[in-house]
Amino acid sequence: GGVSTVENSHLPKESRAGHDLMENFQPISRTTALEDQYLTLWLHQVHRWFRWSADNADSSKQQIRGFLQQAKDAGFTSIMGDIPWEWTEREGENDIRLGTFGKDWMGLACELGLKLHVVATMRELPPWVSQNANESFFDRGRCIERPNDEIAGTPSVANPTIWRLAQQFTRNVTKALIQEYGTCIQSVSPTLNNEFETRFVQTRDMMRDHSPSAMELYRQWQVEKGYVTSESQALKPPLLPCFGFCKPVVQESSTRFLGFREEFLAERYTTLCRGIKESAVEVETTTGGKVLHRAECLLHFGEMFATTDILHSNIFFDLAKSPHVDHLVMDSNMALSGAPSSPSIVGVLVSTAQSYGKQIHYEAATERILTCDDNGKSIHGEEDVEGKWEEGGHLLLKTGITHALEAGVQSLGLTN
Repeated sequence: GGVSTVENSHLPKESRAGHDLMENFQPISRTTALEDQYLTLWLHQVHRWFRWSADNADSSKQQIRGFLQQAKDAGFTSIMGDIPWEWTEREGENDIRLGTFGKDWMGLACELGLKLHVVATMRELPPWVSQNANESFFDRGRCIERPNDEIAGTPSVANPTIWRLAQQFTRNVTKALIQEYGTCIQSVSPTLNNEFETRFVQTRDMMRDHSPSAMELYRQWQVEKGYVTSESQALKPPLLPCFGFCKPVVQESSTRFLGFREEFLAERYTTLCRGIKESAVEVETTTGGKVLHRAECLLHFGEMFATTDILHSNIFFDLAKSPHVDHLVMDSNMALSGAPSSPSIVGVLVSTAQSYGKQIHYEAATERILTCDDNGKSIHGEEDVEGKWEEGGHLLLKTGITHALEAGVQSLGLTN
């Protein structure tokens, strides 16, 4: 229940994540308690697994309560869920509704004494925005294999209107969550893509964002950085491959555009986190007093140090040092492109995050190594997993967690 002991010498030699640099290293033990252990429950799973509907809400809530109780009994201390923009500010500007479409399951977690990490996802526009949207409201992408700009369908935060609305939603939903659930809200995580991560997610593997607003900001950025003296001299974005590749990127047009993408996205996420931290609300305590509660900002980082980073522009190093960021979630499913990778990558990810003074989480993603169906059941049937932790996907998951603990992670998360 949160106390872990890991003897590094018990791991296979090929899995010791860097400790083999010294021939005679000392075994590393960890006996400190974890600060948090969370399980994810996404809104689409509430609907699929528990068959939520307006006519079936009470029955669904009973099932969800049972699921959350099982999670608590298993040792989890918090739950991570999501609040989608398009399903929360659906009726009109500033009209935040937490109790619609099954989102009120979060209250059940609070009643059971579990904390909440809430992902405020802005990957789709709410209807009142999309009904009046024009093409400039959306990301555009392109690459060598698709040289013509294509509208990606996700909101472009380079657009001034979309950016204003995204900031406004993040602040408003943070305040609404604290007003509704009080100190049960531990953190809010802003995200702009469908992986709940801080990166440019790719649609059909296209580099983004090539929208008119983004291109104007790119020209201005080149002038501000001193690369050119006027916007008319600014370089255009390069055409880069649609997929990751291993050759060094040395062309100035490429490195300059990648630098802009990283700085731009880091500034956007830093601003969203600052908005979360500034959205404090006075709430009642269990003793009847009042306290000003402030949600912390949690940011999620997917696989790093991979050739796909040229597409995704992983901005970890810019964001980890921000005073507005409190939690760093390092994620790995240990199966890039469908093939298992070494679980030692988990230790590398956690170790990379340790020097920034944040709470570090390792989130073990199981969707490729322990696959479930739309009902939340194993695709291999309801077989007993006890005794199977030394083989296949179970061993991969166990070893990855071992490396995270070994690297000093403060929190563990489990998602699918």
